[in-house]
Amino acid sequence: MIHQTGDSSQFNDYGGLIKIRAKLPDEQQCRYFVEKFITSSSIGSVFRDATVIVSRSGINTVSELMYFGKPAILIPLPHGQRNEQATNARFLQNIGLGIVIPQDALTPAIFLKSLEKIVESKNAYKAHAKEARQILHPRAAHEIIHVLSYVVNKKSSQKR
Repeated sequence: MIHQTGDSSQFNDYGGLIKIRAKLPDEQQCRYFVEKFITSSSIGSVFRDATVIVSRSGINTVSELMYFGKPAILIPLPHGQRNEQATNARFLQNIGLGIVIPQDALTPAIFLKSLEKIVESKNAYKAHAKEARQILHPRAAHEIIHVLSYVVNKKSSQKR
């Protein structure tokens, strides 16, 4: 298990979890990694190798989950400009690749039940993973650059 905590000094999640990890039996300590951050160069391999991902539901995370076809338990941030994380999480749930648990409803029992559901239904999630990848537009960045270049060139030619 890889547990990314962030670096908030307000809650000291990292320091607290390091202490909890130290109290685990050796065979569990060697399977539980606490990280403040996962680098952008490492996140792809972390997602690729994961069986299940538990996460917030920002659009980058949801897109990466779709790309890698990973089932997820999503706990949207309860606040935001337009409740976008809840919308993103529901989208992933609707395509069959996630389970949404609102933060205020999260309990150990609900979390464990959701995790068991994903593990027991791994074949269904694999099928939905293929569908999720088809929603993504693999050449989106290239096409955006093409459109922007067109607009810039058109504006340049109008100035002449």
